[in-house]
Amino acid sequence: MNDTKKMVVRIIRLLLVLLCITGLFVYLLDPFYVYHKPWFHIEPYMDEAVYQTPGAAKNFTYDSVILGSSMVENFDIDKFNSLHGWDTVKLAYSAALMGDYAKILPLIFETHKVKNLVFAIDNYTMIQAPTDIYVPHPEYLYDNQVLNDTSYLFNLDVIKRGAKILTNRLRNQQPSYNTSYFWNRIDFSTFTVMKSYLYERSTTVWNDVEKDLLVENALDNAKVLGTYIEQYPDTTFYVFFPPYN
Repeated sequence: MNDTKKMVVRIIRLLLVLLCITGLFVYLLDPFYVYHKPWFHIEPYMDEAVYQTPGAAKNFTYDSVILGSSMVENFDIDKFNSLHGWDTVKLAYSAALMGDYAKILPLIFETHKVKNLVFAIDNYTMIQAPTDIYVPHPEYLYDNQVLNDTSYLFNLDVIKRGAKILTNRLRNQQPSYNTSYFWNRIDFSTFTVMKSYLYERSTTVWNDVEKDLLVENALDNAKVLGTYIEQYPDTTFYVFFPPYN
């Protein structure tokens, strides 16, 4: 019986040691920037918006923000910085709705004094309810609760990502932060844009009730946006509607 107890204790100790090593590994490399910006001369790189954006908003160094859907994914951070003298972070949510932005905007303003916010709002965003979101958000990455961080610290996908980051660092094959989210296989031209408009042109016919709801949603979204602008008078908001959508 004593031998069995000793074996159980050893197994438990071993599991605790492995858990501590795993948690420390994730904490140090922190692929989603939950605790800190990258250490060990690791280049930050953004390609998992829903998971990385809250950490980047809280822990990156910046005074200006580019915020929007996939329509801002190709914005060149370096050009913004060199042309305007800004220190910019790009926070892109593909197909984002106002509810998605409502999750990230408080994190931005609670942690930084933001001088400029370039905000791209798609047409489809304005006609959805202001509480709508495109995809569910992992709350453990957005809140300040420590206890639920186990979902991050002991997540196999996060561990694999950390291992890949470390491997790229050791091989000196890190992707550039400036190219985060860049589309590499798209032909950028007037023809491409116009073809997209013709292909995606809506044939939907709205009845009066549906039209009223769309207008109501647009006005509600405008009020939400106006609230942020009024709440942060020291921030210059550059709000625009991307032509692609």
